[in-house]
Amino acid sequence: MVVKETFAVRHASPLLGVEADHEEGLQGASPPEGEESLPGVLQASADMLEFMAKVGIFDGLPKHELLELARVFTTRHAGDGQLIIKQYEAADGLFFIEQGAVSVRIKTGRNDEESEIASLAQGQYFGEVALLTGAGRSASVYAVGNVKLRVISKQDFDGCGLKSRLALGIKHAELDKNGLRKLFRAVPSCRNLAKAVLILATYFGLATFVFCQLEGWSLVDSVYFSVVTLTAVGYGDIVPTHPASRLFVIIFVLSASVTLALSLGGFLETLVTLEIKNEKARKALQLQPRAVDVFDQEGQRYHWRDRFCGCLGVVAVLICVGAVTARYALHVTVNWGEAFYFSVVTLATIGYGDVVPTTESDKWIVSVMCLVGVPLFATVLAKMVEIAYGRARFDQMKTVLGGLTHETFHLLVQFGDTMWRAGAYNSKPQQCRREQVSPFEFLCFILIKNENVTLEDIKVVMDNFSKLDTTGSGFLELDDVEEWLKRSPSSTNDSSGSVGQEGLQQRELAVFSR
Repeated sequence: MVVKETFAVRHASPLLGVEADHEEGLQGASPPEGEESLPGVLQASADMLEFMAKVGIFDGLPKHELLELARVFTTRHAGDGQLIIKQYEAADGLFFIEQGAVSVRIKTGRNDEESEIASLAQGQYFGEVALLTGAGRSASVYAVGNVKLRVISKQDFDGCGLKSRLALGIKHAELDKNGLRKLFRAVPSCRNLAKAVLILATYFGLATFVFCQLEGWSLVDSVYFSVVTLTAVGYGDIVPTHPASRLFVIIFVLSASVTLALSLGGFLETLVTLEIKNEKARKALQLQPRAVDVFDQEGQRYHWRDRFCGCLGVVAVLICVGAVTARYALHVTVNWGEAFYFSVVTLATIGYGDVVPTTESDKWIVSVMCLVGVPLFATVLAKMVEIAYGRARFDQMKTVLGGLTHETFHLLVQFGDTMWRAGAYNSKPQQCRREQVSPFEFLCFILIKNENVTLEDIKVVMDNFSKLDTTGSGFLELDDVEEWLKRSPSSTNDSSGSVGQEGLQQRELAVFSR
């Protein structure tokens, strides 16, 4: 038996006190009876080390500690639907998924009904909560299909001091007030909102001071003018006359409008699309999202119609809310026709100035209406334009549903031919026969159909891969690293991009540059 000198074997062999690169010494050697052969030991350690290298929590551990951990792992297999750990039971180990997936479930009722809260796939781990807290299992875990697990027992976990050495994080725990605070900080739209509020407070505070001092306006008039100016409604019923206040309007409208649009726009877009883009909410709750077939053109058109109607409904609600506000809260309209007229003219930032608020309470209400309704109205209209012109993408990835047919398989094969003609393969093009579709070809097909990338993008990436693959093996290996290290620094820098079609070279960026 010959041990292939993989990356993991190179590291495992010196730690075991053997030289793995002397293959002739490992060939034909018979182990003593009852003992595992040296090649078998090396290969088992190499396999375990390669698996550990793919799991993030082992990053940074010294080589001798990695080998020490590799020796304490045991292997466990579970069939589809098999219970791996049970909620409330004492912890017996830490589980790492090498192959397959599992379902994490908790009991939700008195009848031992369980609800899925997460699904984990290969490279992820579970069972750490009970080991870290000393409490019982916080959830039950079931195998989804056939699953291969690597397990560290509780005894080895405590004996090796993994609680302090590994960066284990508690997952699937219930959100307490600190968890909710972390979740809030993690949402970009919330940070954008905080930034927008700070900008608005600064803008209105300064504007109120300037207009009160230079124009002699009251607080409500200053705020009202600032809002209708910032939102571009501009009724024209109140205008600055002092040269200094006009200069202030020029400077602050230009600066505040751009800055506020960048901050507030992201938050408002999130609010608008919460109802339309419900796939994200389903993912957060670990619910099954609505699947979309990549070949189902009619289903895709229905998806666009559904989204467009959703946006149209939001527009109608905004107009109706503005009309109701104008009819009952303001003293500027005498009938419903005039109320809807005022609502549309205001939300669309037309602001003719023929119907304007007159009392202080009316100006406060219109200020709030402009500040919230106008950006929201504009965001929805922009989303409708994207949908109408087909530039908006699916939030849910389109995939092949319902199995394979002769027609869909033929389309996949044709796509492979298109890739071959475009040169979108690496230095080992189209290894499989034409009656086969490789995972790489299928991945490219799905990404292109979802408009995540183009065929030209794939060609640029694969040209870059072929440049890095100096041996032409079709894989990036240590031999390629050694070859590149021999080259001059200027040659290495020149190779950060790939020689694609003219014009695409300008788009090349160093992936690992900071």
